[in-house]
Amino acid sequence: MNRTWQFAAACIIIASALIAVLPGERRNMQASPASAGAAAQDPAEQRAGSQTANSSSDGSIDTNVYGHAPPVTHRRLALSLNGKPLELTIDAMETGRGTMLLGSVGNGAAIQPWPGHDKEFVAEIDSNLYAVDVASARIEKLLEDESGIYKLQDVEGDILEDSASPVWGANPAISPDGRTLIFFSNRNAAYDRGYNGFMWRKNLDTGEERPILAGGYSVIGWGLSKELFIRRADRIMEVDVSRGTETEIAPFSQIAAVSYPYLINQAEPGKLSVTYLVTGETASYGYPGLNAVRQISPSPYGSWAVLVNQTRRDEAGSAIDLINLCTGEVRRVFKDAEPPAYVSWTADDAFVLYSESEKAGRASGRAGTLVRLEPLLDKPVL
Repeated sequence: MNRTWQFAAACIIIASALIAVLPGERRNMQASPASAGAAAQDPAEQRAGSQTANSSSDGSIDTNVYGHAPPVTHRRLALSLNGKPLELTIDAMETGRGTMLLGSVGNGAAIQPWPGHDKEFVAEIDSNLYAVDVASARIEKLLEDESGIYKLQDVEGDILEDSASPVWGANPAISPDGRTLIFFSNRNAAYDRGYNGFMWRKNLDTGEERPILAGGYSVIGWGLSKELFIRRADRIMEVDVSRGTETEIAPFSQIAAVSYPYLINQAEPGKLSVTYLVTGETASYGYPGLNAVRQISPSPYGSWAVLVNQTRRDEAGSAIDLINLCTGEVRRVFKDAEPPAYVSWTADDAFVLYSESEKAGRASGRAGTLVRLEPLLDKPVL
């Protein structure tokens, strides 16, 4: 039995055991009603789509696979921050589970959904973090004005070498249970001129805030409890956010993502590696047309991930591929597509793709593409 088959067998056995201990909300997810039936497309859409999507033998689109995605709605929220008016534009999508808030950037604010809080999100505004309640149009500071030796008024009044003030809070990442906030701050620079800053942790139940690791990073996913996975200086690290310790998982990475218990990583064009984080077992995969992956969107409900794959170095167009992180099997979703602004999983068996123009509402007659997994899996493996 070769290494790949050993890895696949291990995935099946251990994943079956994990199902019994996974949280109920991850184990019992049901398909969205939006993905239950085939959506019809008009002939114009079929002709446009046939240039990019996998097509049947007669050249038409298989509407069992592709359909209309729910439109992205844009809601303007009028707020007051520090006595001044503030308007935020919130992107959202209606799914079978209700309204899904989408991360976006605009009006000087970066907006991120808050797991477990359907009507609230986290906004990064002017180097600080805020909780915004959509229903009541209320905005509140998420971070304390004083923490240990650090005071917000000292930091806001300080000017660094690049004529900017130190960052009090930025790059928020919230745990899947909505109870732990990780954020970056270099507030210490106002006191010691240490510009690299720290990863901070805030317990959203108790309000406790403290720095846990020095240096910059980017978050690529969470584990089941308090494990955080980050990419730092081209390495992938696992962070225990309770203890403030980190362990190297992979020595080099160009792009990576985690949907526990899987880590998908590309260290060089044309190859992918998938690590089963429970055991540390790693398998390498390649398939025809794989080049440089520009975006990875793993499903939070299962073992599949969407890849935005720049198939050729000299071309801007990308293929949209679907990979099973346990077995390595790949299906091509679109042959040549505009890189999506959003890839959102609406259920364990469906995801939606929005281009930038579709997100902005400029596309006529189409609000995005809904892709259903079950009929797509009948397509040939790449």
